[in-house]
Amino acid sequence: MNTSRWRIGVWLVGLASLGWVVACGAPPAPQDAVASTMVIEYRRSGGLAGWNEYLVIRSDGQCTLERSGSRAQRCTLDAETVQRLQTLVRESRFFELEARYLPPRPIPDAFHYTVTVQDGTRRHTVETTDGAVPPELNELLTQLNRIIDERS
Repeated sequence: MNTSRWRIGVWLVGLASLGWVVACGAPPAPQDAVASTMVIEYRRSGGLAGWNEYLVIRSDGQCTLERSGSRAQRCTLDAETVQRLQTLVRESRFFELEARYLPPRPIPDAFHYTVTVQDGTRRHTVETTDGAVPPELNELLTQLNRIIDERS
C-alpha cells in the first residue's frame, strides 16, 4: 500500500510540474540555441574596376555569389562561419541602424555596400559607402568581403 501512495505522489508532482510549465511557459531557449532563419544579402559595387558582386547567405550555410559578367556560383559555408555572421548581425544591432550612411561628397572609385538581413519577419537594409561605414558595421562587412574574396 505504501508503494501505491508513493506512485500517486510522484504522479501528482509530475502533473503539477506539467501544469506549471503549461501555465507559465517553458523558460526561453538561449539565443544561440534557437534555430535561425536568417538570410543575409550583400551587394558590393564600384571601386576602380567597377565591380558588381551580389552574395546571398542562408542560415543553412548555402550561398550564391553573382558577379557581373559571370554565372552564379553556388557555395556552402561551414556552420561556424554562419554562426559568426549571425552573431555580428546581432552585435551590430543591425535592425536599429539607419537605412543610409553616405559621405557628404561622393568619393571617386569608392565601393558602395548594401546589406539586407531578413530574420523571421524582420527585414532591414543598410546602404553605405567607403568613407561613411558606421563602426558597428565594419566587422560584418569585413567578413562578407572575405567570403567574396575567397571565391575569386
